[in-house]
Amino acid sequence: MPITEPDESSGVEVIWDGEPSHQLLLHYELEIIREEEEFVRHFKCELSGGIAFGVHSPGVLVVSTKRCYFCLRKGEMRMDSFDWLVCVDSCRLDSLDRITLGLEYQYLFLTFSSLSCTVIFRDSDRCRAFLSQIEARFPSGKKYKVAPTCSKTAYNLKRQVLKVENRAALISLGLDIEKEILSTTDLIQDRRRLMSTHSQTLLGSQFVTWLCNNNIRTNRADGCILGQRLLDLGVLNHASSQPVFEDNSSLLRFQSSSHSDESHYKKFILCFKNENESSGGVSLV
Repeated sequence: MPITEPDESSGVEVIWDGEPSHQLLLHYELEIIREEEEFVRHFKCELSGGIAFGVHSPGVLVVSTKRCYFCLRKGEMRMDSFDWLVCVDSCRLDSLDRITLGLEYQYLFLTFSSLSCTVIFRDSDRCRAFLSQIEARFPSGKKYKVAPTCSKTAYNLKRQVLKVENRAALISLGLDIEKEILSTTDLIQDRRRLMSTHSQTLLGSQFVTWLCNNNIRTNRADGCILGQRLLDLGVLNHASSQPVFEDNSSLLRFQSSSHSDESHYKKFILCFKNENESSGGVSLV
């Protein structure tokens, strides 16, 4: 049965698991989908990963005959104006390299040649329907990898999808880690790779080692899980903008070092303080 979402301000309903309304379909065809393509289906979801999507941002996947379009939902949904629907990026279906299946088909981690992100459906039927559309339109003769969720990170991913963890506590922990590393070590320094200099970075392996040596995590697998969550939340950033934390020589940069004018970092801290206050504060052990 199609899922509808009413918009109280306009009294309209958006059908997510079925054919869109005539107005919405027209918007897709005129403003989002390219001329040589045709609309196939859209899927309500949440998008996470990188600066473009943020963390758990309300979104819509629009599948055409050739591409997958990643759209964000912002503000009130109305049928007389579609300012609330913003297409952030798109990828050709034949550029899909890998799909990592989430717990009980609640989410997917998609890896295209130019983009990687987590798509949270919170509905196994919707997730399977999306997979069937991808499979039906993937070029014959080409293959993409399908991988199950890693058992070592299953518990952490379940917490991420169900939102049962305290995000404010994790951000606070990440900020404390940054202060300790800066004040007690020389791990953060300018590093040169190929022809570029990456300022104020540390290695992923160094970060995990520091967590274990300071008893913040008991093993490297748990250290990688924490690193991934801090990456998802924006406390850490990859120097190469990759969305996946790795225990190797990849370069990481803390949020405070990522923006020279500090304006973005100040907004980040303000958002954390507001969330912390709304939750009544957090206590870290």
